[in-house]
Amino acid sequence: ALAARLLEENPRWAASRARAAAAAAKRKLAARMWLPDLKLSAGYGYRAAAGAGAERPDFVSIAAGATLPVWGSRKQGRAVAEAESRRRAAQLELTSLRHELLFSLQRLLDEDARLARQIELYTGDVEPQAQGALAAAISAYAVGRADFEALLAAQQALLRAQLERLMRVRDRLKVRAELAALVAEL
Repeated sequence: ALAARLLEENPRWAASRARAAAAAAKRKLAARMWLPDLKLSAGYGYRAAAGAGAERPDFVSIAAGATLPVWGSRKQGRAVAEAESRRRAAQLELTSLRHELLFSLQRLLDEDARLARQIELYTGDVEPQAQGALAAAISAYAVGRADFEALLAAQQALLRAQLERLMRVRDRLKVRAELAALVAEL
C-alpha cells in the first residue's frame, strides 16, 4: 500500500514519468520526419486596369508540392536514432528511480521495525531488570550488606537502560520522519 502511494504521490517519480512520456512523443515525431510533407496552396490576384485602356484580367493560381526525405539516412535517420536513444535513457532513468524509491522505502520500513523491537526489548526486559537490580541494591544497602558504590552502579545501570531506550525512540522518530518525507515529499 505504501509502495503504491509512494509511486502515486512522489513528485520525483511524476517528473521522471513525464520526461519518459515526452521522450517517447519526440521519438514518434522524429519517425514522422520520414513521411513527405504535402503542400497545397491557392491564390487569387486582382489586377487593376492598366493605362491606355488595356484590360488586365484577374487570375487564380493553384499549386501542389511535396518535400521528399532524399537525405533520410543522414538527417532523419540520425534524428530518429537520437530520439530513440533519449527515449531509452528516460525509460532507464524511470526504472532506476523506481528501484531507488522502493529500496529507500523498504530500508526505512526495516529500520523502523528493528527499532520498534529494540524499544520493546528495553521496555519489557532491560529496564525492569535494571529496576529490580536497583531495588535489590537499595534493600542491601539499607541492611548494610552493600556499599554505596553498588547502589550508585545499580542506579547508573537503570539510567543507562532508560537512555538507550530513549535513543532508540529518537532514532525511530527520525526514521518515521524520513518515511513521511519520502512518501509525501512535501
